[in-house]
Amino acid sequence: ALQLSNFLRFSDFYLKLPTIYPNVDFIFRPHPLLFINLENNKIWSKEQIKNYIHTLTSYTNVSYENGGDYFESFIRSDALIHDCGSFIAEYLYLDKPECFIFQNQQQIDHEFTNDGKKVLEHLYMAQTEKDIINFIDNIVIKNMDFLKEKRIQFAKENIKFNHPYATQCIMDFIKMELKNEQDR
Repeated sequence: ALQLSNFLRFSDFYLKLPTIYPNVDFIFRPHPLLFINLENNKIWSKEQIKNYIHTLTSYTNVSYENGGDYFESFIRSDALIHDCGSFIAEYLYLDKPECFIFQNQQQIDHEFTNDGKKVLEHLYMAQTEKDIINFIDNIVIKNMDFLKEKRIQFAKENIKFNHPYATQCIMDFIKMELKNEQDR
């Protein structure tokens, strides 16, 4: 998880965002293993981690979430900025803009399946602080979500095709298979 994370690259920047955008509420929800890996690999000490979290949570417009159900956070959010491959398709269910932070094209080429790459084509991509600021300024604040229609259509056709009836589709499939088995 650590090699895919962009946290170290942007950790100082994340502390600046609440002051750059005092009217934007941020939820900081690190991967459950982020701070454990930073400490175990002797990249950050316990004290550094504690100080970072303290500084982050000193801002009135930042919520720090450490584990638990993230669905409520997704629902409350207006957008998602992240580097978690597991969330790229899942967040599409909400029809909200999403910005995926990546290191370089080589990471995309080697770490994502063809389906994952198709999902990424419908997200905003960020490699730099400027990219993240552009996403917040234009997509979140100014609501200039130029990928919205394309993203929603893609999600409808490729991600949510059984939504909200996935269980019914599974039951119908099982019934059909059982009937086919009886007919043989």
